[in-house]
Amino acid sequence: MFSFYNAFFAVMLLMVPQLGLAENTNFDIKRVDSTTIFYTGKIVSGQSFLALKDALTDSTTTLIVRSQGGSLLEGVRIGSLIVDRKLSVEVDGYCLSSCANNLFLAGHTKRLRAGAVLGFHGSMNLSQKQIETFSAMSETELQASLEKTEPNFDDLALHEWQLLRKLQLEPSIHVSLMEKLEAALPPNQVDWIVAIGRKKYAVRDGLDVEDRIVKLLRRKLTSLSQLRSMDIKIKRDNPYGDAMFFPMQSTLERFGVKEILEYSYPSDELELKTRAKVLVEKYDFSPLRVAGEFPRLAPKQEGVKK
Repeated sequence: MFSFYNAFFAVMLLMVPQLGLAENTNFDIKRVDSTTIFYTGKIVSGQSFLALKDALTDSTTTLIVRSQGGSLLEGVRIGSLIVDRKLSVEVDGYCLSSCANNLFLAGHTKRLRAGAVLGFHGSMNLSQKQIETFSAMSETELQASLEKTEPNFDDLALHEWQLLRKLQLEPSIHVSLMEKLEAALPPNQVDWIVAIGRKKYAVRDGLDVEDRIVKLLRRKLTSLSQLRSMDIKIKRDNPYGDAMFFPMQSTLERFGVKEILEYSYPSDELELKTRAKVLVEKYDFSPLRVAGEFPRLAPKQEGVKK
């Protein structure tokens, strides 16, 4: 029977996907010259957008980024700011996750510098039903959802859809790029982390994970009043949190991405692995898996002997 515990678990699943790659929450914004700003570091919820907005001047035309990603919503807000200000975006070193999804795609013009890595590994991954629902909403309804101070899962998806619409991109872009990543690399086995007060419990992922988490809640919380009063958080790390898909320029263009003026793409898988290794050695990343797109050579056919 569907119990209060099940209902509580369903609500707790409305968590923002964990897409960042590093725990470091530092970021830095420097002025390179009168027209150029350089943003480095994580995209931090409640901080990065306002800090970047304050750093811009009327003469700012270019934003250089080197970011591992971070907050989805903060990235969407920065992306919208980039569009409104018609800022060109240049990637120095790497632009991953929320940076790739929202900052690079939003650039008025876009440059991926030599040796840099552009990495996608999912987002809100809009469903067709969500796209149809959002498309049917009035401007008043859209604005009300976008202005929520504590957006839920659907509200976050709406923010993403709104930015993609603003950019005139196919709303399926993130789903399609994620499918390419899943086809190229296997997922990691990850745990669900259930935090009850100060104690944390790991629950192995699997088809029956919901039932096992509900049973854990029943064992640890013996009354509904406890369930309502305790600080409880449930999250699961992204099984592709250490993996990125680096698409070819032509792939992005098929989804409507325009004005890519420079796009340094590795010539083969060996060069791609070398670039990923640089991220680990030069920028102190954890080991990173990166998949790319390289044409497979047809096997040589033996000549027909007569």
